[in-house]
Amino acid sequence: MSNDRDKHQSVVFVSTCPKCNRAQSQRGFSRAALERLLQRDHPIEGHCVACDEFWSLSLQERAAIANAVTD
Repeated sequence: MSNDRDKHQSVVFVSTCPKCNRAQSQRGFSRAALERLLQRDHPIEGHCVACDEFWSLSLQERAAIANAVTD
């Protein structure tokens, strides 16, 4: 059952804000949610606390997340 718990724990990843170019830690997505978004090709958004800016993650960032959640 620990595998079920792991799927629902928050995954932290970094994405760069396109406005200020700062690397921002992204939180709030569970492993299960990220897998679902990736499988369905839905956008995954990053957020910059300093700029209050939202953006869609790049293909490279999505690929890195896909590798991280499937390990």
